[in-house]
Amino acid sequence: MTTNYDLLGDSSAFSDSSSSDDDAMTSSSRKLDLSFHALEDAELDHNLLELQAGTDGCKLNKLLLYNNRLKLFSPVIASFASITVLDLSNNLLEELPDYINNLSGLTQLFLRNNLLGDDSLPKSLSGLASRLTHLNLSGNRLTAISKQILELTALRNFFIGGNRIQVTRVVPDSQH
Repeated sequence: MTTNYDLLGDSSAFSDSSSSDDDAMTSSSRKLDLSFHALEDAELDHNLLELQAGTDGCKLNKLLLYNNRLKLFSPVIASFASITVLDLSNNLLEELPDYINNLSGLTQLFLRNNLLGDDSLPKSLSGLASRLTHLNLSGNRLTAISKQILELTALRNFFIGGNRIQVTRVVPDSQH
């Protein structure tokens, strides 16, 4: 049985080619074509999605992809330059690629409860530096706050609890 989902009148947007509804949740991921031109916010959590294709002309503001078991940060996401809020929490991400810097309008980035370690961030986050005000890296595998985080000059809210960060005591110069 084929299951189709209707979003903004486009019934071809979501499809599941599983043989039954029960199989749909366990055996295959849903493929999502994000080529909606009028779409502004997309809440696509808990769907086991595989992102695909065309973003030309789409002015997506908010993309919520938490709880989808995503292992890779898709280049499709990076093609939505207008995104201001991106939630990739509770997935299986082990790294963020350099092309996250293409999201220069991003103000809030949620990466809670993934598999991100100290070497998981790109060498630079300069593309996000002037606008990103909210970053949540809680519940990952970080052991230190990386220098890339320090590049984020607009950052006002930073969450990093539930990692393996060890604080070392810094002695001021006057006490040497």
